[in-house]
Amino acid sequence: MALPRTSQNLIKTITISKLALILFIGVLCSLSVNAQIVITGQILNEEEQPLIGVQVVGISQSKYFAVTDIEGKFSLDVVNVDTINLTISYVGYQTKQISGIFQSVDLGKFQLQSLEVVGCGIVIQDESISKLHNFSSIRNSSIFINPNANIAESLNAVPGVYMHQGTFGTSRLTLRGVGSRNQFGTAKIKGYWNDIPLFDTKGQLGFDDFHWVVTDNLQVYRGPSPVQYGSSLGGMLHLRSVFNNNDVLLSEISVGSFGLLRSRNRLDIGFLRNRIRLRLGYSSLINQGFRENNQYNRSNLSGIVQATLGKRSECQIQVFSFYTDVFGEIPSSLNVEDFTFDPSLAAANWKSVSGHEDYNRHILGSSIQYNTLNNWLLKLNLSRTQFKNDEIRPFNNLNENASITVGRLDIKKEELLTPKLTMDAGVEWMREQGMWETSLGGLTIDSNADVNDLINAYAQFTLKLSKVELMAGLNGFQSYNYIYDFINGPSTFNNGIQRKHAFVVPDHLKQSSLSPNLRMGYRLGQNELLYIAYAKGYGLPTNDERFNSDESVNVLLGPEVGQSVEVGYKDYDGRVRFDISAYYMNIEDLLVPFRISEEQTIGINAGKTRHLGIEATFDTQFDIQKTEHQIKVSGTYGRYQFLEYATEEEDYRENHLPGLPNVQGDVVLLSTFGTISSRIHLSHIGSQFLNDTNALSEKAYTLTNVSLSWNKQIFADLDFHLSVGMNNTFNSQYASMILVNARGFGSNLPRYYYPGLPRNIFGTLKLIYQLR
Repeated sequence: MALPRTSQNLIKTITISKLALILFIGVLCSLSVNAQIVITGQILNEEEQPLIGVQVVGISQSKYFAVTDIEGKFSLDVVNVDTINLTISYVGYQTKQISGIFQSVDLGKFQLQSLEVVGCGIVIQDESISKLHNFSSIRNSSIFINPNANIAESLNAVPGVYMHQGTFGTSRLTLRGVGSRNQFGTAKIKGYWNDIPLFDTKGQLGFDDFHWVVTDNLQVYRGPSPVQYGSSLGGMLHLRSVFNNNDVLLSEISVGSFGLLRSRNRLDIGFLRNRIRLRLGYSSLINQGFRENNQYNRSNLSGIVQATLGKRSECQIQVFSFYTDVFGEIPSSLNVEDFTFDPSLAAANWKSVSGHEDYNRHILGSSIQYNTLNNWLLKLNLSRTQFKNDEIRPFNNLNENASITVGRLDIKKEELLTPKLTMDAGVEWMREQGMWETSLGGLTIDSNADVNDLINAYAQFTLKLSKVELMAGLNGFQSYNYIYDFINGPSTFNNGIQRKHAFVVPDHLKQSSLSPNLRMGYRLGQNELLYIAYAKGYGLPTNDERFNSDESVNVLLGPEVGQSVEVGYKDYDGRVRFDISAYYMNIEDLLVPFRISEEQTIGINAGKTRHLGIEATFDTQFDIQKTEHQIKVSGTYGRYQFLEYATEEEDYRENHLPGLPNVQGDVVLLSTFGTISSRIHLSHIGSQFLNDTNALSEKAYTLTNVSLSWNKQIFADLDFHLSVGMNNTFNSQYASMILVNARGFGSNLPRYYYPGLPRNIFGTLKLIYQLR
């Protein structure tokens, strides 16, 4: 039966309409496919840490931009193109090109390779935005900016950090004013290498012996350090060696003024599909010095083996060995007359005996890390340090032998009770056994031994919500001290004074403290963080501070304890980074050393101090035609004063702490013109007082260092780097280290000053060979 004509027309109309609709939808779908491409990925550095603020540029008929977030991730949305080419660039890294992308794709994780420009490194705070701590990260290439300044130039560019460097073997590091009271070295600031302690049980840090050649980055925490690392008052340093899958041989040599000759050599190689990684390092430093009696010679030999076990790589084992051998002459400090008129002199008494130290240090250890399938992480570290030192001094000869045994267990659980809660807990035990003897003319003056135990335990919980992060931690320590005298007979106790012969530790020789650490962060945006923190920290007395003038032990001397409140703001928006923090810290029972003779310094707990400061960093990157530039500005304002401190002669209340500049400022300009890079660094150190009375002060100074580098890829697997530089360009005369509260004995003037280097030049040649 045929349909009416009207019905046939209706069906025909509907059919045509359907076809038109289908065709229209198909065209839209086709346009939609061609109109929008979404490209995502995650960008990491060689240490497999996220790079923040990397610029991703998509180029087709138009340009499209994206910037990586705090996790190193980016997402690039592109419209109205068929194919697109990506250019990924970041100052200090090799630019990466990805061509011919024609559809949405997730590129996954990939690494950018460092340019490793000798003499042109910069401080880059990649991880800072993700941490609630006031934290900076210095990459390996920045550590070796300046062979004649060691690492002092890089550290002094970090806000809140001031490193005195009298000679290559005499330095003192202070963080937020903590550590300035120590005389000839770094104390009350802790240091770690991959969670292995580098300090002793008295909190002294062998800073000059760090094995930088096998270190990938140096993390600097300011303010009371995280509870995982002992809650030291001023902060801590953490050296990290991170293995990747690149097989590389690096060789570098530097020459410079005053007989400088420095070499660095490092081999990274993998076996069994990189299940086993080997890192070997050797470095040496020879310097004649610009002063009399100033020769310095140091060698470092390092070896690390890492093995990854299990199908899911859940177990990782490291075995390491670090050996350091040092011979260093000691020119000592100068009085004001010699410092002003001839800073190349050595102190007369040290020169007359050719004063020097000759020591070696060996650290041997292992680390086992196990990751379970239910998000438990267990890590056990064991290490042993042997130290031997012979020192020729004007007043006597010193011989020391010490050993330090360390055991550390860390436990971490992610998704504890809830996916947003993480727990960290652990315990660290140290035992130091030492012997020291002084002699003169072949006759023994004093012979001593000591045993010191230190136990640290901690627990921390972190809760991460959508915009809020809460952190609560607690550290507790217990310290035991045994001191023996092999000459002066049995121990006696009277009025809080103990003779040095002691085989049993009385209760009042045990020192302990609990240190809470509370932090809260609020993310205002993807790369914006506002945080507030309260923390408590402590600092232990050194052996020098423990002894009284009659060679007895002051058993009433306790640790100094401080509390800190801090607020900070971080904004990393693309190529502009801004970081500012303000803090207030008060320290009770401050450990104050008094020099009572040319040889001996004693310590007392002397009242309270107030540490008030502001730290800021501004970092921006920009392009001008085909050149890349970065400007980094950092500044510190610190007001460090006595709240309570008086002696029989004078009240020091409201006086400023000596040995600390009130203002520091750094400006670094790094420019890259193809294969040529330049670096200009201006460093300003404000005035500082020399003694507690504030009667004497050292004037402010500004140093200018410049360098120029040429970087060329000779072959596909060989990179060539050549740089030249000039330090202290305008030949300023300044004190690179201050000896606080120096005293003159007899008719001699007090010696406060270690003169800094005059104008000096250097050149560096580095070859990087990719083995495969």
